[in-house]
Amino acid sequence: MKILVAVKRVVDYAVKIRVKPDKTGVDTQNVKMSMNPFCEIALEEALRIKEAGFAKEVVAVSIGPPQCVDTLRTGLAMGADRAIHVEANSSFLPLTIAKILKSLADVENPGLIFLGKQVRLALPFASFAIDDDCNQTGQMVAALLGWPQATFASKVVVLDKDKQFATVDREVDGGLETLSVGLPAVITTDLRLNQPRYATLPNIMKAKSKPIKKMTLEDLKVDIKSDIEIVEVTEPPKRKSGVIVSSVDELIDKLKNEAHASLWNYYRFSGFGVDGGPAAKELALKLNLANANLSSRLWVTLSNIEVRQASVTIVSLIAIGGVIFVIRKIFGAYLAVYFTIASPILYDIYNNGPEDRYFSPFWIELFKLQIFRSYKAKIMQSMRMDE
Repeated sequence: MKILVAVKRVVDYAVKIRVKPDKTGVDTQNVKMSMNPFCEIALEEALRIKEAGFAKEVVAVSIGPPQCVDTLRTGLAMGADRAIHVEANSSFLPLTIAKILKSLADVENPGLIFLGKQVRLALPFASFAIDDDCNQTGQMVAALLGWPQATFASKVVVLDKDKQFATVDREVDGGLETLSVGLPAVITTDLRLNQPRYATLPNIMKAKSKPIKKMTLEDLKVDIKSDIEIVEVTEPPKRKSGVIVSSVDELIDKLKNEAHASLWNYYRFSGFGVDGGPAAKELALKLNLANANLSSRLWVTLSNIEVRQASVTIVSLIAIGGVIFVIRKIFGAYLAVYFTIASPILYDIYNNGPEDRYFSPFWIELFKLQIFRSYKAKIMQSMRMDE
């Protein structure tokens, strides 16, 4: 059996990606390049299957500019028997790459095609694979060939001695799924499948003498016309920097006084972890104390209101609370919160004018308490998930 492995030259995973000023792609000038990590895993798995006696030849293939030869040499140094370089000087989208691989499969007649779960093999002026996470090429190759496919493989075992079946464990949201696929088949690899080997110096020297066959798109008779055009490539928006706190007291203080900020900026504090240990128990105690403190402030605010005003407040609270409950059930929590904020303001202005608002302090304290309880619930839920 022959195994065909697609490999891609990309910007090294440790390099910070930069977009060109004209936003036509990723800037690759004077940038360290390497093999796509998912492609390394795919190649390693193919080599292991060969070493187990289920394959006789491993062929690495790359599509792109002349610099792709360096990537193929790396694959040969890892242990591939030979390589194919399909020369291309333009940017291709996943469907075009799938068509090229399909034509190569028709020529080479492999029993397995391995790809990384993220791979696009021909973007000479921009580096995508570990960058754009397309996750399309492998599935498209399988569809064009009419072969079975197994994606996100975390374990591959070729069982049948006649090499007609393979079992694949793949990672899904609910856990692991085991598939049995008939050969030939297309398999895309996940990070947990294996740990790629390093190319040793003797193998690097041997790789220089291994053959690299050059082919063109005309040789494969592939229609490279695409109906999709990349309009613009932009960097993701910058995230607001997180806040590191050194103690539970500081965390609680920020939750109490800066409740409008993101929960996770305060959740990822240093010095201790939310893992169900002593620090987690201390955090739970502090949260309960802060909850009680806010509750007492709420009722102190209410007690400062005159009897007539308090009775009106309580009646209004019951009535508006019913309305908020209905809004929450029908329209969701966000609209209910907005109504909670707006209702006391409108009530005050209607009854007392904008200059004499005795009702707002109560509602402000109530709103702060509800926000805090929501954050507390999220933290407690995270603690249970981490245990």
